[in-house]
Amino acid sequence: MKRILSWFIKGLPGILLSFSCLAQNATAIQDSAFYFKSNLPPEKIKIALQNAAFSKVADNRFNFGFTSDAYCYIVLKIKIDQQPGSYVLSIDNTSLDTVQVYSLLPDGSKKLLYRGGNLVRYDVSRNYVWHTFALEPGHDPHFYLIAVKGLSKNVNLQYRIQGSDNLQMLYRRFDRAISFYTGITLFIILISLLAFLVLKNKGLLLYVGYLISVTTWILSHYGYFFPWFYPSFPRINDIIKIVSSLLAVIFFLSLILYLFKNDIRNRALSRVILGLIGINTLFIGLALAHLLFIFSPPVLTFINITWHVLLVLSACAAVPFLFSLFSASWSAKIFCIAAACPFMMLFIQIFSNAGYISSSFLSDHGVLLANLLEIIIMLLGIIYNIWDKEKLKDVQLRLLEEDRKETFKKLITVQDSERKRIAEELHDSIGPMLAAIKINFLRSIKAERERKPTGGLIAKTESIIDESISEIRNIAHQLMPKGLSSKGLVTLLTEYFDDLENLYSADIHFTSDITATPNSDIQLNLYRIISELVLNAAKHGGAKVISVSLETHEDGINIIIRDDGTGFNAVKKSNTGMGLKSIESRVSYLKGNMEIQSSPGAGSCIDISILPMED
Repeated sequence: MKRILSWFIKGLPGILLSFSCLAQNATAIQDSAFYFKSNLPPEKIKIALQNAAFSKVADNRFNFGFTSDAYCYIVLKIKIDQQPGSYVLSIDNTSLDTVQVYSLLPDGSKKLLYRGGNLVRYDVSRNYVWHTFALEPGHDPHFYLIAVKGLSKNVNLQYRIQGSDNLQMLYRRFDRAISFYTGITLFIILISLLAFLVLKNKGLLLYVGYLISVTTWILSHYGYFFPWFYPSFPRINDIIKIVSSLLAVIFFLSLILYLFKNDIRNRALSRVILGLIGINTLFIGLALAHLLFIFSPPVLTFINITWHVLLVLSACAAVPFLFSLFSASWSAKIFCIAAACPFMMLFIQIFSNAGYISSSFLSDHGVLLANLLEIIIMLLGIIYNIWDKEKLKDVQLRLLEEDRKETFKKLITVQDSERKRIAEELHDSIGPMLAAIKINFLRSIKAERERKPTGGLIAKTESIIDESISEIRNIAHQLMPKGLSSKGLVTLLTEYFDDLENLYSADIHFTSDITATPNSDIQLNLYRIISELVLNAAKHGGAKVISVSLETHEDGINIIIRDDGTGFNAVKKSNTGMGLKSIESRVSYLKGNMEIQSSPGAGSCIDISILPMED
């Protein structure tokens, strides 16, 4: 924590100060140049200074375009009219593979002044990560040959000529800016990790991965990794920007997919993003293979071109994806603003490089500023997303609790209705039968005492007993059918319908299409609903033909029961009938809907739709 604070405090003054160099005396330095490309190495290049056409280059910037294996040469003619102090020339492009600077002597020979670059072992005694060398004093013009090589890269560089004191001041300001940025980033990483330990939100880890990756890219962009980690393994310099930038893309795409997974409507675009994550991952593996194998120039050309293409494709997929979620939540709006920061700064730098905007701060630190704004805004978006989801979770828990209470009420209603129905069945069916059995039993005893014939009384009593047993079995079946778990719902209903056909002389047609097995609670309630409706049609409706259809599908379960019985007034029966009330309670408990079409003398049709329930 102390180190983070020291970086922050150290960098703050540099951010507040102006980042532009101190103005040089316009008449102190006169410089001009010409440039060209050649496949010949610097040792074999011959420069005819007397025939050279030197000219002043705008902003001292040279864009050689995409180069394969060629050297890019700049010949400088520098004259210092005044010499209040020592002067230096610096090139701050840290992507170049090799940079060699020679002093061109009058006899046509060359003297090496500086050598550096990605593929050159880093000299830890250097004062700057920039390519810097001291200019030779004197009022006469001096000539310098700058030879750079960027294998399969776009070579774009700019040189600065200034006093050594000014260079040190500028470099200290760069140090402060980097320290400020690094301190802020490490502080955010620490806070994010602590928040993850408390909230257990995976998005915070993805955000930390993005921060580490993009910070690595920023530091490598400024060249600050050269002296820190790999002065003896320069090949890492060649892939660090590729790996870190693509890792940042992977973490960013994974983060937005994770944060907005419940808001995604465009599934095709999300599949494209998942594909890009996979392709970027494979490409990182290819880039890392360069640590073990020295790739040929065509392979390096392919890697550099593909790297930039992947960055563009990822941006082209991420931006529309975020804007497609713009109306989904405020966190999506915040992420859209964060994603817009680098693009806005990119356009500003393009205008700055083109000369429409004159700002050394934007030229030197536009990327750093844009990224700092982006990660801070992204953090706000993540915090809002977590807060919004926690709030939504509380609402869902409250709704679940209310739903649980409502379900409990429905369950109690079903139980009460079931008790009332059983009481009605016992009172209306079993009670009269038992009374008849008692009367016949007393009449039999009296006839035996008086030695009179029973007149078939015993046979009638036996028939009443059999009917009572059947009614009790029906009631027991509806309460807790045996064999539901072992035989299954369809088999048990088939056996029950066979018994009803024998008992009430009805023709029952049962068809089923079960593509998914409901849980045991749903099966039990379905059995009770269907068995009671069919029993009512056969017993009370006097139906001779009954059709039962049971189907399961993606949207739930559908039951249709038709009969040719006496029918009933659906509205009146629903309000007064205890059996229908019990069935309606069960259907409501299963979150279903029941439609009844019936009228006296016209039979009935009952259609029940039930939503699927989880185990």
